[in-house]
Amino acid sequence: MDDLLDRAPCGFVAFRDGGTIVAINRTLLDLLGYASDELAGSHVEKILALASRIFFQTHLFPLVTLHGHAEEIFLILRARDGGDLGALLNAIRHERGGVNVTDCILLPVRERRKFEDA
Repeated sequence: MDDLLDRAPCGFVAFRDGGTIVAINRTLLDLLGYASDELAGSHVEKILALASRIFFQTHLFPLVTLHGHAEEIFLILRARDGGDLGALLNAIRHERGGVNVTDCILLPVRERRKFEDA
């Protein structure tokens, strides 16, 4: 991963159709408190809270598979310490090296979530 994407002001994760993480940027690792070797090769659901795991399985992944993309999807990410982080996701699915991969950008929405909760 190049340095610009690794240090972008948003999270990035890419996973294969089976859910295996193939790339994750430093920004997302820092937001969630993980080291890269803790997530490389793991299932993407490892970074999702329970409700978001269910949503991923029943809605998000089928949507991306059917349409090739998804926009402005709200998910709750699960940090290494068990804390939750709300994020908006945009995703695009494409073929890379003969394998289908979904690239996701995740934008934390801490302040927006506080406002909506109030």
